[in-house]
Amino acid sequence: MAEGKNPSPAAFSQLISSADILTCPLFLQWVIVNFNVKRQAMEDSKLLQGRDFHRMDLADSNFNEINLRASKFFSVDLEACRFANCSFKNVTIESTDITGMKINDIPVSELLRIYQESKK
Repeated sequence: MAEGKNPSPAAFSQLISSADILTCPLFLQWVIVNFNVKRQAMEDSKLLQGRDFHRMDLADSNFNEINLRASKFFSVDLEACRFANCSFKNVTIESTDITGMKINDIPVSELLRIYQESKK
């Protein structure tokens, strides 16, 4: 594959165990749906950069040194995930269930309660 060129859906699908890759000629890009990678290793890859992902199962995955800058997450299940040494600069969290969520072992619900009380 030539440097700087997007891989074809067929070339990309060889890297993963199963996926439906839909080509959208109107926007000259493709969308990945029903993505299921089982113990595949992908390193130093820009194959996924700028793509849309729908209905994917990435449970029990490890993400190390991943750049998700300016990405958007909608209806994503992050239950029981652990984030360590991550940058959350300028992150916005809205309309989200934070039950049991902790930051540095402090319940976020308690932090929000204290904040609301201080505004009174």
